[in-house]
Amino acid sequence: MSRGAGRLDPLTGAVQATVSPVTAAIDNAARVVGALVVGVGDGPVTARELARLRALEASWSLYAERVRGLERDLGEARRLLGTPDFGRSRVAARVVGYFPYQNRVTLLAGRGQRVEPGMPVVTAEGLVGVVQTVGDDRCQALLVNSPALTFGGLTTGQVSVPGLLKGHSLGRLVMDVVDTGPVRPGDTVETSGYSDAIPRGIPVGTVVEVVQDRSYGVRRVFVLPHARIGDASQVWILR
Repeated sequence: MSRGAGRLDPLTGAVQATVSPVTAAIDNAARVVGALVVGVGDGPVTARELARLRALEASWSLYAERVRGLERDLGEARRLLGTPDFGRSRVAARVVGYFPYQNRVTLLAGRGQRVEPGMPVVTAEGLVGVVQTVGDDRCQALLVNSPALTFGGLTTGQVSVPGLLKGHSLGRLVMDVVDTGPVRPGDTVETSGYSDAIPRGIPVGTVVEVVQDRSYGVRRVFVLPHARIGDASQVWILR
């Protein structure tokens, strides 16, 4: 067994110490109340008592769900803390609005946190989007699957092949590649760093299809993005 086996990092330990006892208590209470509700059917009980017990059971279930949601949020925060900074300072921001049909999100960070248009937004999985407009305490970010957003990408196979990425359809991105280097399904794509705004090396997605577009003389490389903004509640903005 390794020297560190069985040990918890401070954040994990704190999360478990805070949440696990509450979760266990709620689950135990819910089982007890549930047993009471089932058991009262065998003895004399008033309708008011039965309604009270059922309301208590529903309350415990609601609290349990809230605690499980807290556990999910804390797990996401822990993964986010392990994300590289890609050579930039970072601003933590909460997702407070998600507009899938407009391919954008609202983030709880703005001028007060020195956020500016053009800054990349990342989760633990990779690039989510780029800040578009900034207010005093909020900003709007355009998602990577938006056809209005174009940025440089680079495959990370045996030979790095550059291209331009933008949103396409069915939740995919498309990267137009002029370079003749090999690109295959399964290759990973990351940001190229060819612009000052977005640093190199941020994971973008995985190649799922390569099509030769003879009319434009390019290869169209279809990429499935790693990040799922619909599942994210917290992000980093890279300054």
